[in-house]
Amino acid sequence: LTEMRGFTEEMLLRGKTPETRLLSLRCTHPGFAARDLFQLGEGEQVYQIRRLRLADGVPLAIEEVQIPFGFVPGLEKYIASHHSLYGILMQHYGLRMARCVDDVSAVLPTKEQRQLLSIDHPTALLMIRRTSYSSAGNAVELAVTLYRGDMYTATVNAVKAL
Repeated sequence: LTEMRGFTEEMLLRGKTPETRLLSLRCTHPGFAARDLFQLGEGEQVYQIRRLRLADGVPLAIEEVQIPFGFVPGLEKYIASHHSLYGILMQHYGLRMARCVDDVSAVLPTKEQRQLLSIDHPTALLMIRRTSYSSAGNAVELAVTLYRGDMYTATVNAVKAL
C-alpha cells in the first residue's frame, strides 16, 4: 500500500492473470459528498462503473467506481471488460494518476456479494475506499473495492517518521 496500483497491475505483479467482467456502466448524478470531492456543479454527472474482478479465473473483488463525466466523455467506447481503467484514463484521456488515499476496513458480505464472489462459507470482505488524484491535482476517481478476505491480503510498508 505504499505504491498506487490498479487491480490489473497488482495482479500481474502477483503472478496472476487478471480478468474483468463489466456488471454495469451508467451516467448518474453523484451524491453530495462525491459532487463536493469532484467540485461538480449542479446537474453534472459521473460515470458509475461496477465490475467483477477475477484473478486466474477466480472472482476476487467487486469494484464500484465513480469518475466525473467531464473528464472522460465517451468512456463507454473503451470500458471493455479486458481493459485496465487506469490504462484507459491515460491512453484515451491523458489522465495520469499521481496519488491516492486508501481507507481500509472489513465488512460482512451481502447475499448478492457472496453470489458474485462465489463465497459459500463465512468470510469477511476487505473494503478499500480509494480517492485518486491526477498529476494536475484533481480528484478523478472515487472507488470502493470489496476483496475476498480469504483470498486477498493487503501489505502495508511503513517507514518510521523522524
